[in-house]
Amino acid sequence: TRTYHHCCLAPSQGELVAGSSVGELMVFSADHRIYRAALPISSNGLLSLCSAGDFVFIGAGDGKVKKLQGNDQYWTIVGEAQVSGRVTSVCKRADGEEVVVGTDTGKMYSVRCEDMSLRLLQESNVSPIRGVAFGSRSDVFATVSNDGAVRVVDLSDYSVLANARGHCAATAVTFDGDDTVLTGWEDGAMRVLSAITGDNKGQIPKCHRGAVTCIAVGEDFIFTGGEDGAMRAWSRRNYEFVAQYAEHSKTVTGLLVDNVHANLVHSCSVDRAVVTYDLKTTRRSNYKMHRDGAFTGMCQRIDSEQELLTATSDGFIMSWDCDVQLPVMALDCGRRLKFLCIAISSGGRFVAVGCEDNAVRIWDIIAMEVVAVCRGHSGDITQLAWSPDEKQLVSVGLDAAVCVWNFYLAGGPPEN
Repeated sequence: TRTYHHCCLAPSQGELVAGSSVGELMVFSADHRIYRAALPISSNGLLSLCSAGDFVFIGAGDGKVKKLQGNDQYWTIVGEAQVSGRVTSVCKRADGEEVVVGTDTGKMYSVRCEDMSLRLLQESNVSPIRGVAFGSRSDVFATVSNDGAVRVVDLSDYSVLANARGHCAATAVTFDGDDTVLTGWEDGAMRVLSAITGDNKGQIPKCHRGAVTCIAVGEDFIFTGGEDGAMRAWSRRNYEFVAQYAEHSKTVTGLLVDNVHANLVHSCSVDRAVVTYDLKTTRRSNYKMHRDGAFTGMCQRIDSEQELLTATSDGFIMSWDCDVQLPVMALDCGRRLKFLCIAISSGGRFVAVGCEDNAVRIWDIIAMEVVAVCRGHSGDITQLAWSPDEKQLVSVGLDAAVCVWNFYLAGGPPEN
């Protein structure tokens, strides 16, 4: 018994060719509906094929694209090309000069029919994505994923400008300037990569015990939070250890440098605490607790009293004033939903939240109402990032999807 993955009509009239799971090209007479030949082509299955001109192009499980010519029992391999991953799709371009090839590693190639030359058209994630971040440019963002892939993407055409790959899951990402990407990893390391080439520029091997979950950049220091509940400060110049704050008992889920006071750093955690650290005194300066749900993310307003905004596992956006122990505002979506992550727009008026129903909801925090519900994910949303010009919002998730949302409501910073 054979399993067939794909079939098409051969260039010679009256013949049908099919690819089998054992790597055979099966030839049938379409006119007489009889089997004609079985030709071994690949050792790892023929997963896709198409006819273009006088040739049949085969996509195999060993990553090879083969160009065949012939008919009936007589076929010859006249060219081949090697791509990354199993070839799961082959189709002819409209002009017949090239075939487009897709692989299970998320890459798409164009192959010239004449000489089998390759060019990479596009690549995408095939593993759950853990983080996304913008730098100062609105047309470039970076993502990290469970398969250790780090990608810097051009938002204008979705091409990959730079990429790198580690030996374990990448868990956090942020930009340090426009030419450097800081990444956190499951093995507790922080690695510094070039945003232009993807090359390694440095690393801190044992940044945390367990995964690095958050990274924030200040004027002179880089701050990291981890699964071990610690917040650590590192020299931005040479990545040397500066200080440690162990105020949390569980995973740190949010970390940021204060918008106004560069000596203040804020963190939140699954342990239901929000902590503010004063770098001048090297001590905790503020501590707040939420009784009912864990904190899953944090951002800070740029208007009003510069309050901290947190997303919670019990479905609230909470606003925290440094002078008040209890939250000064709480927003929900009218349903009991877990909030998974949060991000505020550069103008400070709009807050996006990833919810457990796989939707992104956007609040106008001045009007205190939901202005958009964005549905595109099929799994948990892990992180959100606004472009600096507020025209796009990017969401990533465990479904390996990167969703880019165009946003038309931004009209500048809110009035105080």
